[in-house]
Parts: sequence; structure tokens; C-alpha cells
Amino acid sequence: MYIEPNTNIRLLKDVPLDNTYKHSIYFGSSGAQVSYFSGKTKYNLSRQTYQRVNLGVSRVGINANNLYDCNYMMFQNSSYGSRWFYAFINSVEYVNDNLTQITFQLDELQSWFFDYDLLPCIIERQHTETDEIGDSLTSEGDDITTYVKSNSYYTDGRALDISPVMNMQKIAVFASSETPIVANGGYIGSTYSAVDVSVFDSASAANGYITNLGATAADRVINITMFPSWVSPSVEDAQTIYYRTLTYNLSEKIGSYTPKNKKLLQYPYNKITVTSPSGGTIDIRPELLADYTEFKFNVYANVAGNPSLYLTPLAYAGSGVLSPNYEYLLPMEGYAKCAFSYSAYAQWLAYNTGSLAASTINTAISGLATGNYLGMATSAISTLGSLYDMQQRPAQVKGSVSGAGLSGAGLLCYQVSQEHIPEDLAKIYDDKFTKYGYRLMKLDTPNRTARPHYTYIKTIDCEISGSLPADTAAKICSIYDNGVTFWRNGNEVGNYSVDNTV
Repeated sequence: MYIEPNTNIRLLKDVPLDNTYKHSIYFGSSGAQVSYFSGKTKYNLSRQTYQRVNLGVSRVGINANNLYDCNYMMFQNSSYGSRWFYAFINSVEYVNDNLTQITFQLDELQSWFFDYDLLPCIIERQHTETDEIGDSLTSEGDDITTYVKSNSYYTDGRALDISPVMNMQKIAVFASSETPIVANGGYIGSTYSAVDVSVFDSASAANGYITNLGATAADRVINITMFPSWVSPSVEDAQTIYYRTLTYNLSEKIGSYTPKNKKLLQYPYNKITVTSPSGGTIDIRPELLADYTEFKFNVYANVAGNPSLYLTPLAYAGSGVLSPNYEYLLPMEGYAKCAFSYSAYAQWLAYNTGSLAASTINTAISGLATGNYLGMATSAISTLGSLYDMQQRPAQVKGSVSGAGLSGAGLLCYQVSQEHIPEDLAKIYDDKFTKYGYRLMKLDTPNRTARPHYTYIKTIDCEISGSLPADTAAKICSIYDNGVTFWRNGNEVGNYSVDNTV
């Protein structure tokens, strides 16, 4: 039976696709698909013989020299339906001046674009629909060994300059009650103490307090310690917990480089490091912060005993905004314990005034009664000699000065810094994420339009459903498993300079 030639063939040029399937174009409708490819037409041929899809050979009445710039074709066997098939032109072969043989390979993705649906599978890589810190926690497998420190902050308020003047310390004086049978202590933080603690902002204030204790200061003052002013800015009630909540603002840069992809602001490419000068470091991952723009933490001062500090993160790794995460607690020790001087004479006199008076009175009465005036004089001389000897004693020292290293130099405070990969390395990883998205390794349905301009997808064991030949279905699945980028605008294929952020 004779079949009238009624096939339409369009030979196209400058189509940005090839049979490697590294790139393809996403269309929202078959009409948009036909319109785009028709716009690339160099030759529009009608009434051609039937084109066999799998034969891959077509002969056209055009000189070969006019077809070498054609890289794509579309054809429609209109006698049997309206479907358009799309194909890559693999070769152009001269037959004679008026006849050329074209070898083509069907573009499986475009030819069957609207005939299948993607099913859930393991998505190995894909551009994410959103791009916030913490959206993708899957490791990229990058071996990061080199870090650069920036945006350093000291908990006493200093920036990068080191000035001990900025690190003034408070003085805590522990003293017992003046009345022996009265206990005037209480809780210092959560620790009970039978003695009271008075906190001073300056040495002169502490001097005045100790001086006012008088001759009994040596016995009443039990301990003197120091802790930094930045922990507790104002002098508070002694029976309290000395602590302060501090905030470290994160930079959304890698040094001076602003990354396009927020995963570069996560660990291991970027982290917050908190260092204690007395030993110890903790790493804070920005993606585990409740608010990734800031790092809040509490610093507690242990005033009693051996003074020390303890830093704990807030709103981190699942802990609440007001709940410290003690798993990441970082201690700091080495704050000073102090000594003070006192008058041995004044102390001796305070404790012996009564006995001296009693002894003097008894000697006088005895001397008057017996007429032993020589004994009275001898006793008086002895008493005066004891007083003179005590007056000649130098001032005595109680306690000892310790923690004179970093504390004495005014450098004992926490340092909080951002540590990140070098800027040139950050640009390399940023380009990789820009082109290939993030490693996800999750079970989900691939999204070919996750980003405004292009979306890369790479699957493991891709699955589809639809009415299409089995060989075609297998080929399409292998394309997704090998990785393919879908562009929403055919004129942008391969142009990674477009802003594809969300």
C-alpha cells in the first residue's frame, strides 16, 4: 500500500545539547518545548518519507556543505500522530550534490519528556530548594586540614589588640563575723559558706574594707580571690551566682570572600573556636546554633576557693535558648588568690589589752599591800618592754599571691574566633556547589526545578513510571544516575554566572 510522504523534518543549529546528557532543558509544556526548538530551525522540510526512530538515518535533499553547522533535529511523522521526536545529529555525510545522509541519535530525555514521572529514589546530589545554614548536613567527604582564623573576639571586650587595662578584675574578700558566736555566711552561687563575701571594684575599696576590720583582720579574713569584671559588670549581692551572657556575632564571609552557597558557612569549612588560655578548646558548628547569625554563651565565675570560670554554649545542639549545653563546657583556671598585710602589734594589743590591764592592776594592788614598790616598778618595765618589742615587729602577711601569670598580665579570658578554610580554597568548593549542588543521600523525589535557572540532579537507582518503551526507560534512569543539569532557559545552558541562588 502506498503511503504518501507526510513527515516534517526540521534541521536545527546552535542547540546547546549533546548525547552526553550532561545538560538538558526543562519545559513546562510540550508547546513551550516545540516553540524553543523550532526557534533553532535552519531548514524546515515537509512531505518527507517516514522517519524510523531507531534506525538513526535520514536522507535529505540538501547539499552537505550547508548542513555541517546543524547539530540537532526534530521530526514528526504526521500521518501517524502529532508527536515530535528530538534527536542529536551525530554525522553529516555527502551522497551527491543534492543528497545528504544524516546519522542521528534520539534524545531520549526530550522525546519522552512528558511521558514519565520520577519516583522517590536516593538523591545523591541536587541543588536544594532552599539554601540556609543547616539545610544540608550530609558530609561532602572533603578532607579539610588547613584553617585560617578571623573575626577574633575576647570575652573582656577586646578586639584583636591586647590591652591588660581592659581586663580589670573584681576583688572578693571572705571574712567571718566580728561576733564569734554569729555565723554571717550563706550561699555563694550554689555553695554554702559560713563566712560572708564582699566584692569590690577597686583595690582602694578593698583596702578600706580590710582596714576597717581593724586589728582582728588577720583572723577574720579567710580568703581573698579575684575574678574578671566582664563576668559581672556591677557589684551584686554576695549571695548570688556570678555570671554573664555574652553574644558573638558571626560573619557570613570566609575572610573577605562572600560565598554563594551557605554550606560553606558550616562545619568543616567554617567553625567557631572557643579557647581557654589555661588549656582547652571547643569547636562550635554554626549549623547547630538555633540562630546561626550569633553565638550566645554563659560564663560563670566560681568565686569561692580556687577562683575559676566556666563557659557553656546556649541554644546549641538541641539545648534551649535559656539552657546551657554542659556537654561543651570549657573551664578556665588561674585567677589570683591574694595576700594582705596587717600590724602584728595592733593584733597582739587587741587580743592582750585585757590581760595587760588585769596584770597591771593586780601588780599595783599587791605592791601597795605589801609595800613592794620595787616589784611594781619591775613589772611595769617588763610590760613596757613587751609593748615596745611588739611595736618593732614588721607588718605580717597572710595568704599568698598566686595566678600571677596570664591573670597578672591581664590576659586571662576566653578567645572566640571564626576558623575557616583559606579564601582560595573556599572559592574552589563554592564553584563545585554552584555547579553540582549539595550531597544529600536522601530518599525523595528529584526536583528538576529546585532553583530559578538550573538544577543538577544525580540519583542512585533512579526509578520512573510511564508509558514508554523499556529500553527508553532504562536509558532515562541511567541519565539521572550519571547526573544531569536541567536548565529552565535554553539560552542559558552552561552559563554558571547567572544568579541561581534562592
